[in-house]
Amino acid sequence: EKNLIMADMEGVDELYKSYSVLADAKEKAGEHLDEYKSILEAAKGSTGQKKLAGSFITRFFKFFPAEADSAIDALLDLVEDDNSQIRRTTIKHLPDICKGSSDAALCTRVADVLTQLLPTDDATDLALVKSSMATVLQINTQASMAGVFNQILGEDEGVREKALEYVSTALLSMRHKLFIPHPENELFLFEQIRKVMADVTGEEFELCVEVLGKLQCSSSPDGAQKVVDVIADQAELTASFKPEDVESIDRFTTCFKHALKFCKHGGSPRQFLHYLCTQVLPTLPP
Repeated sequence: EKNLIMADMEGVDELYKSYSVLADAKEKAGEHLDEYKSILEAAKGSTGQKKLAGSFITRFFKFFPAEADSAIDALLDLVEDDNSQIRRTTIKHLPDICKGSSDAALCTRVADVLTQLLPTDDATDLALVKSSMATVLQINTQASMAGVFNQILGEDEGVREKALEYVSTALLSMRHKLFIPHPENELFLFEQIRKVMADVTGEEFELCVEVLGKLQCSSSPDGAQKVVDVIADQAELTASFKPEDVESIDRFTTCFKHALKFCKHGGSPRQFLHYLCTQVLPTLPP
């Protein structure tokens, strides 16, 4: 055990030496590749090394674009570490790789990683994940939302559930910063929700409609009509009505009820009324 402690201390000392070389070089840090690679290796090292590696990797990330993939892989290992201090330090510093960068794809990758961490049962971890997500969203809103929706449209149901919950609560709570001054960001969110609604459960449908209803663009006649059209797609108005099918009845009534809310803002109920008159009413007993 004593030997392990000594090895850990030596590893930490070497890590600090590499850090000092890079820090002293300032804008010429990129000339010291070996030192940065030693920091990347520290992500696989002792507990003491890993506690420092996350913040060191992100601090000098911008100087080594050729090592970006290796650096992100190292950070992925650290955010999944069993040691809570290692995880939390890395989660906190993860957005740093996006700061001052013109590469929007970095925000997408960081948001994608943070989204995968949303299902955590650790309240402290979750608070840090949401804080870091808020940071990258403010750096590049659309690129970061793309990362979130990559996971929502993915195959992990647990991540999808938590990510949709995040969009409907934490993301929308930032709409006065992210959306109202930047309507193009809101339109991007609208289109992402539309993609999600192509294949949703009943509960997810309700959540998505709730999100669309809170967007400023949905309150204009054109925006309201777009929402009605999205709901109409979900209602399957091109299919024949089956009065013996409880699911068919429930789907039509639920969608019609939600569509009417947007008709108050200028959307047209015509397609629902046409379906009601030509498909539903004729099946009712005289």
